[in-house]
Amino acid sequence: MVLGSCKEADIACCVATRVIGHYPDRNQLLIDCGFSGLTKQGTGQLPSGCCIFRDQPNLKLDKMTQEVGFVNTVKGHLNLDDFPIGCMLFILPWHSCATAAMYPVYHVVEDDAVVAEWRPTRGW
Repeated sequence: MVLGSCKEADIACCVATRVIGHYPDRNQLLIDCGFSGLTKQGTGQLPSGCCIFRDQPNLKLDKMTQEVGFVNTVKGHLNLDDFPIGCMLFILPWHSCATAAMYPVYHVVEDDAVVAEWRPTRGW
C-alpha cells in the first residue's frame, strides 16, 4: 500500500498504540490514540482512513476523538481474538510531519530495540 508520496517501506514515522476495548456488535476495536496523537490529515485518501496500520492492511481508523480511535475493517469481519486488549498496533500516518510535531521525544528503533532518543527543536 502507498500513501501517495512514498511507499510504505519509506515511512520513518510510526505511532504505537494499544487496543483498549472491543465492540463486537459494531465490528470495532478501541485504541488509545486519538487526534492528539495522530493527525487527521489524509482522511478519505486511503481505504484505511488517514493512516495505515503496519502489517494489518485490513484495519481502518474509522474515526477519532481527542483521546481514542475507533478501528473497523476495510472489508469483512473483524476477528477480535486476533487483537486482544492490551496488544500493540503500529500506525503509519498520512502526514508524518504533522504527527511528529505532537511529540516531545522520538524513539529511534532498530531491530525492535530502542537505540536512541531524539528531541525535536521547538519554537518556530
